[in-house]
Amino acid sequence: MPSSIWLPVKVIQFVVHQKLFKPLQIFLYLKMYASGKVHEGSNLFSSLKKELSIKDKRTFDKHFTPLLELDWIGYNKKSGYFFIRSLSRIYTKEGFRKSQACLFSKGDLQNIQVYAAGAIISDNIRKQKYHWEFQKKKNLSVSIKKENANQIGFFSGPPSYYGLSNKRIAALLCCKQTRGHVLKVSAAKAGYIKTVSRFKDIVTFKKPDFFLRYNYENLSQWYTGKLRIQK
Repeated sequence: MPSSIWLPVKVIQFVVHQKLFKPLQIFLYLKMYASGKVHEGSNLFSSLKKELSIKDKRTFDKHFTPLLELDWIGYNKKSGYFFIRSLSRIYTKEGFRKSQACLFSKGDLQNIQVYAAGAIISDNIRKQKYHWEFQKKKNLSVSIKKENANQIGFFSGPPSYYGLSNKRIAALLCCKQTRGHVLKVSAAKAGYIKTVSRFKDIVTFKKPDFFLRYNYENLSQWYTGKLRIQK
């Protein structure tokens, strides 16, 4: 049985948009522990329910039914066997376009939402990097002509780092900003992504100055929203 598989980002995005985290857990568990098919009376289902914290049949059926409806898992009533579809078949069936894939291991099963967040954030960062470091330079070189070569000066190079705001992360993960922030922090702790703080310590006061923010923001609008004062 495979200890890891390559999971397409498009599949992860579909799961996030449809809120199918638990069905995805079930599908990936069977993908990793069954040899392409499993009988309905197999003890594997008992192990699955225990590992994925599914307490009763009603809960299992609730999350297993979408997989049958999507045809991610097929069922032969006569033989009693379930057939776990290949990811390439699912990819074609759902009409997904070509995309990157992320390595998914058995250890990620218990952390499926955080893994999904890390995968989607990483994919978006990769696209930013591709745009700035390859596509933008390519487009620039194609557009340059001899008569306007001296006018080309607008490309200042890629940014110092590639990142996403909490608002953008929430939009990508189809959740509220607070939830998006929690998933981002959890993904960083799990090692799926790396975060870079945009703030740095300027000065430390021995005594609190309660008028500091007011004075700076009145001095110049440039400071508005750019100061973080902590106790």
